[in-house]
Amino acid sequence: MPPKKKQKKEEVMRLQLDDSKSGIIRFEVDEISTLNEDGRKSPEIEVEGVSWSASVYKDHEETGACGLGVYLSTKECMSPLWSVDVEWQMILVHSDSNMDMVRDVEKDTYDHDGTSWGWTFMINWDDLIDEGFINDDKITVEIRFNVKKTRGIRMSPRIDFSDPREPIHDVALVIQERRSTSTRGFSPRILPSSKRCSTVISTIRTRRRSH
Repeated sequence: MPPKKKQKKEEVMRLQLDDSKSGIIRFEVDEISTLNEDGRKSPEIEVEGVSWSASVYKDHEETGACGLGVYLSTKECMSPLWSVDVEWQMILVHSDSNMDMVRDVEKDTYDHDGTSWGWTFMINWDDLIDEGFINDDKITVEIRFNVKKTRGIRMSPRIDFSDPREPIHDVALVIQERRSTSTRGFSPRILPSSKRCSTVISTIRTRRRSH
């Protein structure tokens, strides 16, 4: 009998993002050879009124094995009443994009008791080295996520200044103690220039907020 053909490993699709309710954190971790249990944290981004960051660690098991831990984290909140439903996916980026390690999409709820979700062992440390994910002592981790629902999160109202349907109201600007008032339907005006700045006012739209 002819030898059986190996089945091709099913490719994991990358998470589709939901515009303003989504985020991508691409974190380049340098000096990976010195990474330890204290870990490293990426700069924060804000999505749906919540600050998000990536955290990476070198985790150890009781057996002595080491692995790369990767987590999507929020800031801890004192209130026990907030929660955020999130679907997320983690990708370990390879210099050859066909070799990226793309993990399955996961769904979790972030709240007072759980502000970080991720993989304790995203990849074994020896495999991280042997499979070519480290270049110049650096690795790159990408986290893609969609915020599906928030509870108890106070958000600032979004204002689309480019939308012509928004009502236009009077606007007063004060620059270097000089006041300029712009009225509805106004033409562009130029504030008096100074040695430090010259400001041109174009059409400004504001939304009247209800109380």
